[in-house]
Amino acid sequence: MDRPPANSSAVERGEVPEVAELGNTLTGLFNTLGVSQRAYAVRVTLDPSVVSRYLRGQRVATEDFVDRLIREVEARLGTPLQEAARARVRDQRLAALRATDPALHELETVRQEAAHARRTVARLGREQDALHDRMDRLEAELAAANTELEQQRTDWARDQTAARRRELELRAAAERDRGAREALEAELARLRAHLADLTALRADAESRCRALEDRVLGLEEELGALRAGRGGPEEEPGLPVAVMLDRVSAHLVAGELREVTRALDAAAWERPADELVRILAWLVEMGARHRAEWMVGLVCEYRSLDVVAELGSRLPALGREAALDRELLSHLMRTGTPQDLARLHAAWSTAQDGHRGAGLLTEAVRTAKGADLAALLALVDDAGATVHAVHKASRRDFQPRRLFGLARRLSEQGHEALAAAVLTALVDLTKSEPGGAAAFVQAFGALVPSRRADLGDRIVAVATPPRMLLLLDALYGLRNGERVADELLARVRDAEGALPALLAEAREAYPPNEPETASELRELLLLTYVRSEL
Repeated sequence: MDRPPANSSAVERGEVPEVAELGNTLTGLFNTLGVSQRAYAVRVTLDPSVVSRYLRGQRVATEDFVDRLIREVEARLGTPLQEAARARVRDQRLAALRATDPALHELETVRQEAAHARRTVARLGREQDALHDRMDRLEAELAAANTELEQQRTDWARDQTAARRRELELRAAAERDRGAREALEAELARLRAHLADLTALRADAESRCRALEDRVLGLEEELGALRAGRGGPEEEPGLPVAVMLDRVSAHLVAGELREVTRALDAAAWERPADELVRILAWLVEMGARHRAEWMVGLVCEYRSLDVVAELGSRLPALGREAALDRELLSHLMRTGTPQDLARLHAAWSTAQDGHRGAGLLTEAVRTAKGADLAALLALVDDAGATVHAVHKASRRDFQPRRLFGLARRLSEQGHEALAAAVLTALVDLTKSEPGGAAAFVQAFGALVPSRRADLGDRIVAVATPPRMLLLLDALYGLRNGERVADELLARVRDAEGALPALLAEAREAYPPNEPETASELRELLLLTYVRSEL
């Protein structure tokens, strides 16, 4: 049964449970300060009786009072409060406002939406700046590619009287560089189009922010006119899930989609994970999977990480046909910080949920931004999990250039073991994945010379002789892979102790041949390829 808003007398007598609960929470925070209420009243410039009523649950504390108290507690403890504790205080205050002053509660909610819109504008601005930086880097790479292409043309013109094979090699190199240049130009055009879309989205977000701010002003004016007493009954707190679903079903039948949205939105904000799973199962059963995915997105964006972690652990209970894991992971990749994702990985990396933690890392390798992915892997700091995630993510879409960049970022940040894990997985995938060697050659050839040399040294440093031999075998087995294989073999020859170990591995792998030099090994691998072609 719905309950009317509590009057001020009931609040002053401490008879409103929501206000009393808020007062108890604030009292617990206040007690950590070790000061008297009178002294604290002087500090915050309030009457002692007002502070006393706030703490006894006889008046709803203002947002400024709550925020000041939290800052004082954090200063006293020397560490910030956990986000879950902050969220609990905010939720209790909103519940108290809903019980005593619904119009003010609606105003506070709209203010939060406006703040979220402003944060969205700021985030889009940051993404716009990042795209500008990316375009600058691509233009620099394009200029380098043009310079290298012109150099290749000059070399070809000067050596046109050389052997036919040399001529064919130079032509192939020029074609590869031209392809890389065209790819960079296409990427630059795509980024420019994306920047235009992003600018439009930012304009839309700013427009919505202005509209919400205007709505806040309007609601503030309405609040002043409605202070004397108003409003219909509020929904009963603690409504059982079954009753709530019956009401949602009735709204659906009646075509009251706005009420359905309001009820599901409230559930996503307030219900515990076990009840959320029941609601999601019901929505999927009713054929409203899109609403279930929408609720999962709300939970990921606005609820605490503890709730998200528990929801992720309970989702398998819905069964394979109703699995919402992909929506959960996809939304986390869009909205979660590397720190949030690392905490979720730790929560899901138990004996029961270990596959879920591995799935999170796999999705990150597949879709997360390069900087965020490197930060996440550094926080997790598990080379074995990194290798597993790279292997699993690349079974659908092997992207050597993305893995090149990831290894370079990790190495630059001092995480050499993780960078080695990424490159080890990359070498294995080049040999094992269909089309892996061709993708490796294309990505490696698109790099500027300094990056190719650095990457070649890194691969030689982390690849064992058997892995290195398999990689060279795969590259020499491609008609256009000979140049890349020659570059890697040159890096092996320059690395201390690497060539003797590789030659020993080759003598064991290709009896009765006994190559003694890098040139003999090259001819052996090319001959093996030619024989396989014949």
